[in-house]
Amino acid sequence: MVKQYKRAERVGELIHQEIYRILLRQISDPRLKQLTITKVKLSDDLRCARVYVTMMGDEEQISQTLLGLDKAKRFIRRELGHSLKLRCVPELIFKDDEAIAHGFHIDHVLQELKKKGEL
Repeated sequence: MVKQYKRAERVGELIHQEIYRILLRQISDPRLKQLTITKVKLSDDLRCARVYVTMMGDEEQISQTLLGLDKAKRFIRRELGHSLKLRCVPELIFKDDEAIAHGFHIDHVLQELKKKGEL
């Protein structure tokens, strides 16, 4: 049976690709060069998009990157409107994706347990 995709998922994928393209080609802020967009979750009414990003660095670098994204938010949203031709461009909310850091932490704990012979 073919899986049915919701419109929000399809548009979320398009937004993911377009934001990546905008960051790569049109924004020169050095704080935004070392980030990766992990996923975009779009509300069912397509009015709000949570953009999850991950980046390497300490807490200060992560907060500076999120600050840079907040400053570029209006520009990114305007460019999305031009490229995607949506009736209503969703409000962008940038969030740090802690899942990858959590995965690294779990991997580290497992490696330590393996070294101690408890695993």
